[in-house]
Amino acid sequence: MLQTQTDHWKDVLAVVEKKVGPHKLSLWLTNSVLLSCEPQNTEQVCTVGLPNLFICEWVAQHFTQAIAEGLQEVFGVPTTVHFRVDPELLAESRHLRETGRKVLEKSERARKSGSSGLKGSYTFDSFVPCPANHLAYQATRDAVADLGNTYNPLFLYGGVGLGKTHLIQAALKEARAQRSNFKSLYVSCDQFVNQFIVSMKSGALTQFRARYRELDLLVIDDIHILSKKDATQSEFLHTFNELQTAGSQIILASDSHPKLLKRLTRQLIDRFVCGMVVKLDTPGLAARIQILESKAQRLGKTFEPGVLEKIARSAAANVRELEGALTRVIAFEAVSGTPVTQRLVEEILGEGFEPKTKGVTLKDVETRICSNFRVTSVALKAAGRKKSVALPRQIAMYLSRELTNHSLSEIGNYYGGRTHSTVMFACKQIAKTAQEDGQIRRVLNNLKSAIFGEA
Repeated sequence: MLQTQTDHWKDVLAVVEKKVGPHKLSLWLTNSVLLSCEPQNTEQVCTVGLPNLFICEWVAQHFTQAIAEGLQEVFGVPTTVHFRVDPELLAESRHLRETGRKVLEKSERARKSGSSGLKGSYTFDSFVPCPANHLAYQATRDAVADLGNTYNPLFLYGGVGLGKTHLIQAALKEARAQRSNFKSLYVSCDQFVNQFIVSMKSGALTQFRARYRELDLLVIDDIHILSKKDATQSEFLHTFNELQTAGSQIILASDSHPKLLKRLTRQLIDRFVCGMVVKLDTPGLAARIQILESKAQRLGKTFEPGVLEKIARSAAANVRELEGALTRVIAFEAVSGTPVTQRLVEEILGEGFEPKTKGVTLKDVETRICSNFRVTSVALKAAGRKKSVALPRQIAMYLSRELTNHSLSEIGNYYGGRTHSTVMFACKQIAKTAQEDGQIRRVLNNLKSAIFGEA
């Protein structure tokens, strides 16, 4: 009879899986049993056993209809379903309870020691601000200076390897350094999800909630992983609300804007966008060279002129790729004992060496600048210094330096025979203005998108 009932319950779960999906079934009903089914008039009443009270309440709230329909499909009669804690399942889950306790204690020890996934080199001092990330950098510093008030939550987003993790870890370290008796925590979203699941299954939710809801600062990386995880989203929403009500600071990082995260609840999206949402973009050529110079300086390395620019042109996707290319070059020099030249960079980086902007020409840049600012090609290359032409000309030189493989001298010659130093001044001037002026940043980003679309 028991075996038959077990087989029936497997059939019921197969039906339920089609209604709720395999992930939810695995999470909530793996440790479940059909305890009894009793006829009552024209229907039957079935009792399902679960490991603890929390799971009973959650399953009753979310899965009652799906399970009742599954029972009716398997047994062929209308069914009412009840849930209760099963002593045997409770006993079987004792090892999970112990596992959950050990996981949380280990995480807590890591938090107190300050070593929970933190990379030693990720500090504000080692971060290189540039037009692509300056707003995110400044917003993070401002948030740390006035925790819980200036930007709360602070939500950073952007592609892989652009510096989100660097900034949020730097924020945590800075906040800890400035304050005593300060409760703070950095975790990846994966860690948050896994700890919640273990705590829920092991009956350690009280300990889990105390750990997360009594913080002064919570920093979570890759928060986009919450998408499609309904139960964890609900738990995080309550955690978020309690922290914000208490005036605690929340800093989050994601690969996308909150409104573009699929299967995220409206309540969470609303809370994420109510603070400061900032994007980190891909750094341009000048910024990539600056990042490499900073990295090389910290490592005590010097190279002949042009080597770092060559590396910067080889790795345009993100900062992580850029640093990886520099590491390969340094490793080659250390092993071979041969000083690295521009020509050697191409050989060292091998197939990885492919300037990402080789399709853009000086003519592409000039055409887009003339169209955007409504100036003629003749005026752009003339000797005049009228402001209506001087700014577009400087932007043209800056973008030519960023998006093409031409030297400063070649760019100067193209724009009316101007000198190497004139082009360098224009590039520095536009880079500085872009750091300070959000409108100029937007203009540059729009021009780059248009130029790449036409090249």
